[in-house]
Amino acid sequence: MPNEFSGIALRPFAAPSSETVLADLAAEEPGQTLPHTTGDSITAMPLAVLSEYLGAAGRAGSSQSIGLSISSTLRDQDGWQEWPLAQKGLLATEPDDLLVFTEGDDLKPIWEEVKSHLSDWRQRANWSLDMRQVFGESWHLGQAEQLIEGIISGQARPQIELVPLASLQAKGAFAAAHNRLFLAEELLQPAKADELTAVLLEELGHFIDAQLNWVDSPGDEGAMFAALVQQQLSPEIWAALKAEDDTAGLTWQGQTFAVEQASLEDGVLTVGASGQVTVQYVYDGGSYSGQVALFSLTGMENLQPGSQAFIQEAARRALSGSQQGHVVISERDQGAVLSSQSEGEISSVGDTGSTRVFSMQASDRIAVMLVPNGTVEMVRQRPSAEGSLRPLFSVSAANPRGHVQMGQLSGSSTGGVYALEDLRFDQRSDGDYNDVIFRIEGATGRVESVSNLLEAPTWPGAVLELPVEVPSVPGTPGTPTSPGLPTQPGVNVLTSIVDSVEKFTPASSEAQIAASGAARITLGSRTVYIGTNQVSSINQNPIIASFDSANSLNNWVRTDYEMTGADGRGLGLAWSGNDLYGIFSVDGTQGTANQDFRRASASAEQAWLRSYGQGGGPKVAVLGRIDLATGQLLDAVYLSAVLSNGNSNSLSITGLAVNNSGNLVVSAQSFFAPRRPNGQAMTQVTPGSSPFAYTVELTPNLKRVVSTAAVGWT
Repeated sequence: MPNEFSGIALRPFAAPSSETVLADLAAEEPGQTLPHTTGDSITAMPLAVLSEYLGAAGRAGSSQSIGLSISSTLRDQDGWQEWPLAQKGLLATEPDDLLVFTEGDDLKPIWEEVKSHLSDWRQRANWSLDMRQVFGESWHLGQAEQLIEGIISGQARPQIELVPLASLQAKGAFAAAHNRLFLAEELLQPAKADELTAVLLEELGHFIDAQLNWVDSPGDEGAMFAALVQQQLSPEIWAALKAEDDTAGLTWQGQTFAVEQASLEDGVLTVGASGQVTVQYVYDGGSYSGQVALFSLTGMENLQPGSQAFIQEAARRALSGSQQGHVVISERDQGAVLSSQSEGEISSVGDTGSTRVFSMQASDRIAVMLVPNGTVEMVRQRPSAEGSLRPLFSVSAANPRGHVQMGQLSGSSTGGVYALEDLRFDQRSDGDYNDVIFRIEGATGRVESVSNLLEAPTWPGAVLELPVEVPSVPGTPGTPTSPGLPTQPGVNVLTSIVDSVEKFTPASSEAQIAASGAARITLGSRTVYIGTNQVSSINQNPIIASFDSANSLNNWVRTDYEMTGADGRGLGLAWSGNDLYGIFSVDGTQGTANQDFRRASASAEQAWLRSYGQGGGPKVAVLGRIDLATGQLLDAVYLSAVLSNGNSNSLSITGLAVNNSGNLVVSAQSFFAPRRPNGQAMTQVTPGSSPFAYTVELTPNLKRVVSTAAVGWT
């Protein structure tokens, strides 16, 4: 067949309104001079000289990216050939007419790995359940199957563009309105292949959501999708991702895009509702003598992570000894609970100074800084210092070449155990992550697991077993091994709360419930779940289920907490060490008192705690004390905001703690006026809008409100 289709149509990608021209181009004579491409104009050229053209554009320093598209007709002709995307800025511009990756393309092995993950996941029996968990219920199964198969086969993918990390400020991003996927070009290195695979899977999750749903799914659906595909999702991370806002703005080459992004938030911790952060120095395994600090990220958004300005500001905040930051571990004058005496041997030091408590701003975003061999003050004075004085961060973007220097050993809904590598990976790091190990309670976040970071475990066994072996932090909760294990006052309790409606039925197996996003807590061999039972198309009731792998007598399911026509939902559980509490919502009052929470709230001292109150529709919170042995509702209180007309309004519980008096401290979001202990509206003294951060102190038996407080109200 004559080679009459030897050309390709190009356009400047900087003109998004212009359409790619797919033309049948006559063969050109070899060596023809190529016309210049500007604005919306289209230039045709033979493939034989495409490389020369691109090389010339690169030599000219052109920052304009070029979009390529090959028509299906051209693909079937002799003379059509592949062109690698190794050149920065080359994009496949149509999901169903992609430029095929060649062997020389740096992205091809990554795409092969992504396709392998997707193919393996697609073969799982519960793949469609995963889809429903991430993308909701409004999409069509056949459409989803076709889309996933299209991605695996290469027929359905978004456009791809490489962007410098300094401009992207994320590992990856997807602009649904433009069907464009952006990747940080710094990820295109062999050492970051696994990270790039995860980022591509995450952004494909955003792409899938945009194809299947008219409205963006709640939370970071891309990260949830990637984690489910790779089977790396814990209940705590799931709850965090469901609540995460992954939207952002990106300005690139003169355009502004609304994107969903794979953010640089890995390594960022969020302070709990109490604002109290406890740090325990667990293990000293390094030869350096340095310091560890926590610092607030609020207000540092415009500082480039890892820059001298970023480092100096982080040091300044850490030295302030305020809610902006603290030096939390100083190896020179502070002993760890455990230390390495000789290779393979761990000894218990039990230093009483290993645990310290610090005050941070509730709900603030904080990061960890390690000065490997020196002090934070030295860093403040010399932010440009290199070597062992150059600080390393929990946020990988702030580290040399973006390496991960902090990993997580274990975690719960209130904290975690973390390990720091004190040698830079771009120099001579041994990568053992056993130099500084510490526990944080009162702040949680997304941190890469140490098991994923270690190429080969070389630690002494006791260190690898740290989540079990480390002595409990005095006054902090753990995962109780049996009912009745006391939790000392003054700290957060073991809590799991979701802000979405997670459904299961009395007939659901534990595996089915565990696969959902239902809130849960684990007490030894027992796990208790709470969720919502869809009893009819227009009615929902709360449901709690207990499963014990060691004792079947502890297995039970209860659905009688609220059985009226009002919608009741189960949203969370909390274990104080002595009592199990259920966190519910309800949107009104129907039926009789013995059919809902009122049967357990009637003995509360203040009237507003006993019922929903005036009105109906807004979802108020209900806190119930549950008999762990049977699931029976023992005591309950209604917690609500109040409108100016006296009607009850929405209130949502976000956390529980136990204070030094042994009372429960409920953290909540109040929509409109928060209430005083007597139920009357508080007085607003600082301008602001709903929701308002609200705290309610209750007796453990839920009989009386001791005190209330709200930000901006008295």
